[in-house]
Amino acid sequence: MPYIAPPFETIRTRALREIRSLVPDADITSDSDHYVRASSVSAVAEGIHQQGAWTARQIFPDSADFDELKRHAATRDVYPKSATVAGSTLALTGAAEMPLPVGSQARHTATGTVLTTTAAVTFAPDGTAVAPVATIDTGAALNGLSGAATLISPPLGVDSACTLEALKGGTDDEKQESLLARYLDVLRNPPSGGNLADYRRWALSVDGVSTVLVIPKRRGGNAIDVVITSAGGPSSADVIAACQTFIDSVAPAGADIWVFTPAILDVNLALRLAPATGYALDDLQGPIESAVAGVIDPLIPLETLYRIRLTAAISSLAGVVDFDLVTPATNVSSSSDPAVVSWIRLGTVTLEALDE
Repeated sequence: MPYIAPPFETIRTRALREIRSLVPDADITSDSDHYVRASSVSAVAEGIHQQGAWTARQIFPDSADFDELKRHAATRDVYPKSATVAGSTLALTGAAEMPLPVGSQARHTATGTVLTTTAAVTFAPDGTAVAPVATIDTGAALNGLSGAATLISPPLGVDSACTLEALKGGTDDEKQESLLARYLDVLRNPPSGGNLADYRRWALSVDGVSTVLVIPKRRGGNAIDVVITSAGGPSSADVIAACQTFIDSVAPAGADIWVFTPAILDVNLALRLAPATGYALDDLQGPIESAVAGVIDPLIPLETLYRIRLTAAISSLAGVVDFDLVTPATNVSSSSDPAVVSWIRLGTVTLEALDE
């Protein structure tokens, strides 16, 4: 059983009991010298016991503090991943053949998020251009940000107004649970010179990669497809490129490696619903969205969405008397097209009253 450090009161009681066993007539009342000495010694002993308990926890990686877990993991070349920026593209307008240099900055109108172009672009004859951009700040909260933006100090001939496509690929600093899982994976699946576990581990070690699906021989005998995602969404081009470069540097010679992010397959839900007394459709919108998200969010690329899981999640909600799940009408397969690796994600949820 695990070591449990005794509390101060228990230690002092033991000390007083030992004094009384050695000197039967010793005064151990609360105002006695023996009581004062036992209290001071017990305070020190409590600290030693607590230190011992803490040290015992650090011996095993699954109970160690984060800083000590990092030391465990470093012995197997597993290190915490850093937060990554989010990336996307800016749709721009301006004079034909006008260049926009790398490092140009734009600001998202609604949030003030600053973006910087990662490559130089030249406007087409029709006066349009698409520039790759990345955020300056890091974090998963940036993912999905889109809409109107403004170039900061645009060159002459370039319009300041532009449009940002949805950002993706931003991740937070790796948490303790994720680092522990990757470290235990190394212990349970030691490096084997290029088996599937190795490809998965190599991909997960790259900053910005949250989940990995390795598909062997999908395109041929030596083909290894590595499908990555970032913080519950698709990975950015920068994260994909970094993952491709790293795996190419460590994989066996001759392997045909392709790192990519899955195609998003949005599933929109439509329900006809009979709410319980005291509930309105608007009251149930949020709970239903949370319930179906709990079913869809854990799905991995190529995994099927089973309709019965949606109905079970919705029927368990308070305030739902009866409902008819109109769409999807059947199970949703993400692998119907063998040429595409799809990933089911939650789209919109629409509620209508159920006619009785």
